[in-house]
Amino acid sequence: MDKQPQIEILDTVHCKANAKARELILPCLRVKKQVWVRGDYGGSLEPKTTYVITGRSGTSGHFLTGLLPRVKKFCKKKKIDIEIIGKHEILEPTMRPKLKDIKFRPDQRKAFRRVKKHQRGKVIFPTGSGKTVIALGIFSMYPDCTRLFLCHTKDLLFQTIEELESYGFEYFAIGGGKKSNWRDIKRANAPIVVAIINSFANIEVKKFISFFDITIVDEVHHVNIKSSQYGHVMNHSLSPIKIGLTATEPTDYEQFLINEGYFGPTIAELTIEEGIEKGIIAIPKINLVVVPYNIEVNQKGQYKYRTLYEHGIVKNRDRNKLIASEVVLTLAFGHSTLIVVERIDHGELILKELERAGLKKVPFVQGSTDKSKRIKVKKQLLDKEIYIVICTRVWKEGINIPTLDHVILASGMKDEKQVIQALGRGLRVTEKKTRVKLTDFLDPYRFLSEHSIARLHIYRRNKWM
Repeated sequence: MDKQPQIEILDTVHCKANAKARELILPCLRVKKQVWVRGDYGGSLEPKTTYVITGRSGTSGHFLTGLLPRVKKFCKKKKIDIEIIGKHEILEPTMRPKLKDIKFRPDQRKAFRRVKKHQRGKVIFPTGSGKTVIALGIFSMYPDCTRLFLCHTKDLLFQTIEELESYGFEYFAIGGGKKSNWRDIKRANAPIVVAIINSFANIEVKKFISFFDITIVDEVHHVNIKSSQYGHVMNHSLSPIKIGLTATEPTDYEQFLINEGYFGPTIAELTIEEGIEKGIIAIPKINLVVVPYNIEVNQKGQYKYRTLYEHGIVKNRDRNKLIASEVVLTLAFGHSTLIVVERIDHGELILKELERAGLKKVPFVQGSTDKSKRIKVKKQLLDKEIYIVICTRVWKEGINIPTLDHVILASGMKDEKQVIQALGRGLRVTEKKTRVKLTDFLDPYRFLSEHSIARLHIYRRNKWM
């Protein structure tokens, strides 16, 4: 066994801990969770402990480099003396951040300073507070570097392209129908590449492994599984500068650690509450609607979550009529509404209720909606040429619609990320808007009512009600 505890920085992806170091740092890389174990009479949840470091007792192990600050902090707290070998490559910016017609806010300038100092980490800002502006500001600091911007949907790709063009950046796009030639990218001087992960992951590793100096990932909370497309790319990306942008973080602890391992800890943050105080973020106004109880829903639902969701939310006509009524009320004030659903059939049933209420030809944006229609609908909603749109999760994240007045959370569910991301479509303040309305529902059925209460806790915790 090695005599001196030692950690070696192998590259920007992995560190290696010798046997003694691995044994000492295990507690800070430990994950305790519940797993389902099948038995002779069904199954049960049982505790399981895993570690985000390879190896076994008495051997060395590898862990993701972004976890090194966590390991150092743990060792300092426990007064553990471990030798760190190796250094991170440092890229000094050659320019101050600059974008045409943009005066950066103090919180954005702070983010730039933290990026310069740490070179990797997560920037957590609410949707609508200018995360893309921060990304492009970082790009402007390193004009001589190769730069990569990754996202996970076509809509985010198109939105980023719009921003790049508006600030005069030249770029190459990969995905969403755009197929930039890698030879052209390689020949370009300090290129910027913006790509969808499912397209970029198909590129040969040898082409990108050491090509990019800077990698920025939008909605970075999705980077949390090593075996995913994001995991494949990040496992082979040697970019010295790695920055993740998001409004939320993974709630599963193991996924949280993997996410931190690829990018590092949070280096800059702006909370929704701080954004509201600064006048950057619209004040959420929560509108709770009580769904009437119907014993037939419980009978059809058979007290099982999947069937209760089917009959209590998706096919619940009383609930869908309430959604239509809320839309009609909003229209009376000349305000726009985005209705967020989880399932396509739910959106189609809401469309029928809107038609019965006299609201016809309402756009429904979903995964199968083509690029040109998505762009057109977004622009029409932004310009208030249309006032109602239904969308699935393809528009739940990242899409900025500053003029949006009202979000209807028709999908239920309890996940905090989904709630905040849905509300985020309308959080940006404009000259005419300082508040955004969120309509939610108090569902009276088992599981669904528990989810309603969970969402109420989210609103209370964020001081929105």
